[in-house]
Parts: sequence; structure tokens; C-alpha cells
Amino acid sequence: MSDLKGKVAIVTGASRGIGRAIAERLGSAGATVIISARSLETSHDGLSGTLRETAAAIEAAGGKAIALACDVENEASRANLINETIARTGRIDILVNNAGRALHEPLEVSPPPRR
Repeated sequence: MSDLKGKVAIVTGASRGIGRAIAERLGSAGATVIISARSLETSHDGLSGTLRETAAAIEAAGGKAIALACDVENEASRANLINETIARTGRIDILVNNAGRALHEPLEVSPPPRR
């Protein structure tokens, strides 16, 4: 990845998995990384990983991270993420829209796909 010093990146779903890995990589390339998930300290789904842990990993490797809670399913929460990012950093250069969730249930009780 090229040098990202001076760039600001937002990564949604950054508390674990692919989102965390992307955030760590952007941080190691010099970007200020705004990491977001639904909460800062706890998991809504019982899985391991928090934004605080991701921020600590980025900063331990010499990067800069700002953790902001955001529920991407909520319009006001999305607007707050953008507004807070601009207020704190003055810009947004990169957006990685990684947030998502999986519902684990038997196929026969799953709703049909939307069309």
C-alpha cells in the first residue's frame, strides 16, 4: 500500500475480522483511521473484539486511530460519524464500508429474499 500520511480513512465494522485488518493496514500506511462499529466497549452479538482493542492495536504499531460508535442502519448515527470525522480531522479521503452482520438460523425459518 502506498504512503497514506495525511490521509483520513473511515472503516466501518472495524471491531473485528476483515474490518479490523483493513483498519490496521491503513494505520500502518500512515492514515489516521476512524474506526467504527455499534459500540466502543462491548459486543452486541457476543463475539470478541471491540473498537477500543482495534484502536489500541493500531496505536501500538505507531498509527493513529479514533474510535467512534456508529450503527450504519441508523441515518442519524451515520450522519454523526461523518460530522464527527470532519470536526476532528477536517476531511475524509477513504471510506471502507465493511459493516455487516450475519443471522445464523436454519434455512426453513429464514425470511425469503427481498426483491
